[in-house]
Amino acid sequence: MKTKQLINAFIGIFISVNVYSQVTFESNAYAPGRYLGWNASNGVNPLLFKTNAINRMKLNGSLSYAIDGYNGLRNGYLLLGRGDALINNGLFNPANAGAYSALHLTGAIGGFIQTFGYRPWMQTGITLTDNQDLSYIGLRQVGTGFDVTRKQGSS
Repeated sequence: MKTKQLINAFIGIFISVNVYSQVTFESNAYAPGRYLGWNASNGVNPLLFKTNAINRMKLNGSLSYAIDGYNGLRNGYLLLGRGDALINNGLFNPANAGAYSALHLTGAIGGFIQTFGYRPWMQTGITLTDNQDLSYIGLRQVGTGFDVTRKQGSS
């Protein structure tokens, strides 16, 4: 019995070392063409992450969709959340919904994601939505020149 356990332990160590060595590189040098993502000519396809068969995170491709009546391109926006409220409200729909700003964090309370209060300048910042509330923390460009931004907060 002990011999069998010892053999199984060695097999487990061998397998784990072998798998580890297949994914670890000594130099880990950059190589053109290596990436995690989706390569498509239309650029719309998002990168979705799931746990327990539920969408948890979505990174937009070049995607345009309306939020509270404002249309716009939301390229590279990241949606991160928990719970089915995201799915029920369609924020993970690849074709026409997603994050409200560069980073959008959502909660799990309720079945409604608030859009009231959203403004098109809410881009470089963090949007928080939960319990039928929306909050934004980030920068707002208030002019056409460089360094013409203002720290904004809303709730």
